[in-house]
Amino acid sequence: MTALYYHFASRDDLVRSIVQPLVEDFERFTAAREPGDPRALLDDYFELMWRHREVTGMMVRDISILAYLDLGQRMFEWRRVLIALLLGPDLTRAQQIRATLALGGMADCTVEYAGLPLEEVKPTAVAAAAEALGL
Repeated sequence: MTALYYHFASRDDLVRSIVQPLVEDFERFTAAREPGDPRALLDDYFELMWRHREVTGMMVRDISILAYLDLGQRMFEWRRVLIALLLGPDLTRAQQIRATLALGGMADCTVEYAGLPLEEVKPTAVAAAAEALGL
């Protein structure tokens, strides 16, 4: 651990450097997407989450990480953008809840099954999310 602090002034700087790529990828992902094929969006979202599964796992184990770069608030905003892209802007409360379940469940799968091959986890997770959304 001492060797890591040689490169970073503090634990905060170290954690920010670990979280920053996730933030940048999600910002790009949500900014670049347009409404379209919801199944393709779910596929791409799962792969994005899969790439960052170690960081997501860190957040699950240490909730204080959500304070870095205002990550907690950003994640809720990203989810709202993705839900609108998936189902449109004018949703019923039931649709919003289903979409939250679908996206959150896929994110949980990337942590819970992080040690399995992507090809084993993704098809089932994406199919379950699509079913939850009624797609």
